[in-house]
Amino acid sequence: MTKKPWPRGKPIPEFRSEAEEADFWYRTRFDDREADWKPLDEADVPGKARSTKDRRRYTVAVAVADVPKVRALARRRKLSESSLLSDLIRKALRARAK
Repeated sequence: MTKKPWPRGKPIPEFRSEAEEADFWYRTRFDDREADWKPLDEADVPGKARSTKDRRRYTVAVAVADVPKVRALARRRKLSESSLLSDLIRKALRARAK
C-alpha cells in the first residue's frame, strides 16, 4: 500500500473514533525532511526530571531499619528509592515552610 502524502501546513483532522484515527495514520505519509521541527525544551515535558546539572547531589544517611520500608514504598509508587526520598524531603520542606 502506498501512503498518501499529507499537505504541508494542513491541520490534522478531528477523529470520531480510535479506529478512524488509526486508519488515518496507517494511510498517511508525512515527509520528515520538510517538517518544521524545533527542539523540545525539557522543561515542557511532563514527568521529565530536570537534568542532573540543575541539581546538586547529596548523600543522606538512612537508618538500616528504614531501608526495607523505603524500598517497599518506592516499589508501590513505581519510583526509584532516590526519587522517593527526594520527593519526601521536598514535601517535608514545603510543609515546614507554611
